[in-house]
Amino acid sequence: DQILGMKIIPKKNIIAVNCLSSKLLFFRFSNLQFSFSFDGYSMPIITLAVDHGDCLLVTGSADNLLRIWNLNQKELKKSISYHESPITSVCFQKFNGNLFSGSRNGKICFWKEKNYTLLSEINNFHRGPVWALSVSENGKFLASGSQCKKLILWRIDENLDANTKNFQKNIE
Repeated sequence: DQILGMKIIPKKNIIAVNCLSSKLLFFRFSNLQFSFSFDGYSMPIITLAVDHGDCLLVTGSADNLLRIWNLNQKELKKSISYHESPITSVCFQKFNGNLFSGSRNGKICFWKEKNYTLLSEINNFHRGPVWALSVSENGKFLASGSQCKKLILWRIDENLDANTKNFQKNIE
């Protein structure tokens, strides 16, 4: 099966592998033997990320769904159907567990960690898929890169309010 991505989770002694056949497989890091899998995908998982406590895993797939998994209980914590196009990138904000997701149509969404409600979304800065999202070590900046060949650095406002624009275009 074609492998689209993987994450090594050393604290759990596992490697998470997302495949073109819509499978999310977990292998023991020590001997590469199959350990368990997460089911429920109808289309390929394009991207995945692990939180900084190695307790949560988020996946974005071609079926436009964002799924948050609890790695300790090995169960689905939340499924979010908000994006209108496939989710192409995901990452957690350091220190607080907030979540960012980018999609094929260029949209970036910012989700609150506690209940994964939408805090903010960014539209019309990227034309095409957002292939890369990364949060700075201090958790105050988000970098996004896309098919349109733009790399944008965003400052994440400390006092997030869903009714205001929470990101400021800093470097393009």
